Amino acid sequence: MTVKNFRKQHTERILYITPDGLTVVLHDPPNKSVLSYEGDGLPSPEYDTTRGPYQHGVNVLGIREPQREIDLVLRWNACSRDEYWTMRHTLINYLRPNRTNLNNSSPGVLRRILSNGEIFDLDCYLTRGPKWAYPRNWDHWSIQESLKFTAFNPVLYNPTTKAGLVQDFTPSFNPNIIIPLMFTFTFGETSPSITKSISISYLGNWESFPAIIINGPYTAVSIQHQTTLDKVALNNYSSPTGETTTIDLTYGKKTILTNSGVSLLGYVTQDSDLSAFSIQPDPEVAGGINAFDVTVSGGSSDTLIQMQYKDRYIGI
Repeated sequence: MTVKNFRKQHTERILYITPDGLTVVLHDPPNKSVLSYEGDGLPSPEYDTTRGPYQHGVNVLGIREPQREIDLVLRWNACSRDEYWTMRHTLINYLRPNRTNLNNSSPGVLRRILSNGEIFDLDCYLTRGPKWAYPRNWDHWSIQESLKFTAFNPVLYNPTTKAGLVQDFTPSFNPNIIIPLMFTFTFGETSPSITKSISISYLGNWESFPAIIINGPYTAVSIQHQTTLDKVALNNYSSPTGETTTIDLTYGKKTILTNSGVSLLGYVTQDSDLSAFSIQPDPEVAGGINAFDVTVSGGSSDTLIQMQYKDRYIGI
């Protein structure tokens, strides 16, 4: 039956995931509600400028996004004074700062689930509240507090990890063909190179730094962005079958490790650019279509290269 002027109820949720992986539902009406939520739009950009001694105005050298602050007002309802105290203890337990190592801290995650099913995560720390303001006379069974979360990395992201991959770098010919004549000679490369492509249709609107997973064998590997020409390449390293190499290009990390914990940074070629290599949105890359050339030497049918990434956004 169709009801005239009927509107479907919005089913939106706001969650907080602690650094150690526990999830608390902040917004799930009617008993748990976020009355206001501010800060997930466009941050006010900061402009790096320079000015000559007689110049009017300034020249803009670059644009940087500052840290992001999320301000929200939380209201939770209980049915008795005893439930009120239990509710307070529960919230403090979730938000306490020592859920991560205080000397080597990790952020929690604010998660917004929109009415259309889209999910946006933001890595952040609680930087204010709750203060537990004394309630009004009629409101002793509920809590209503303002909280502030600070995201030192202001970029939001969809938590689903996506991947583009290529596999099977078996040479198309036998590289060591021996022909019996009066003397024996060998021709062909001993470690032929095979080039394939990865194409990624990127949906985010901010650059994404991927993790590149390489399953051996290989003796050299190169991944180059066809548009930006940024490259990541390893050379003169013999990776055996069964070994996995992970190139983590996350900002602030930039590590290259085997599954046994060996660093391969010493095998990175001089023309590699670990800082700039990234997946780009439109219009930096037309239509968000990122194409990469993948070249492997010494590969086989077991060789596989996977580029893992998340869609990242500068605002909702």
